[in-house]
Amino acid sequence: MKKTIARAAAVATLTSLALAGCGLTAGEDKEPVAAPTIEAEAEEAADAVDAPAVEEDAEDTEEEPAAEQGGPGVYQAPLMSGGTATVAVPGTGPEDLEQFRKDAGVDPVGYLVIEVDNTEGTEEAMVFEAEVVDSEGKTYTYEEITTGTYDWTDTNYDLIDRQMELWDKYPYSTRPSAKNTVPLVGPEVPEDIVSVFVEYEQAERVGDL
Repeated sequence: MKKTIARAAAVATLTSLALAGCGLTAGEDKEPVAAPTIEAEAEEAADAVDAPAVEEDAEDTEEEPAAEQGGPGVYQAPLMSGGTATVAVPGTGPEDLEQFRKDAGVDPVGYLVIEVDNTEGTEEAMVFEAEVVDSEGKTYTYEEITTGTYDWTDTNYDLIDRQMELWDKYPYSTRPSAKNTVPLVGPEVPEDIVSVFVEYEQAERVGDL
């Protein structure tokens, strides 16, 4: 009887151990679910943060549209003195110069008005002429008023005195550290402007009139 009870107890113990062993094996064989889910969410969150940076980089690399070239407008060119010439094409002649032209009986002319900034210049800036080239390749030349108005007076001494005053008022030279307005006189300015040159330097179109 005692052997039977001991055997039953041993069987029960072995069964319990076997069941416990099965439970451990099942737990070891089962793959964890939570960890991959967390990693996936972390990767998605990282992608969500990085996206705006990529878009900003793309925006930074976009090229700005090229400035319009040719046609009426404001042009700019460097001068040999180290200064800068900014010219309106076409320009409007000063009132006193235009009135002098009318009083002298001269046919209508064209003007280029150059603003010389020689504040960064190291020597005197000289602006004698500028040129405009049209779409057919024709060149139009504009000269400072000493040359451009030289034959406007003939022998009329009253007009000659006024002419001399205008020459003094609108000199073609600008000293270092100074600024000056230099009107140039020539034929009527064409509308189909292709390029502009100031003292043989090609000017860049920088804006509208």
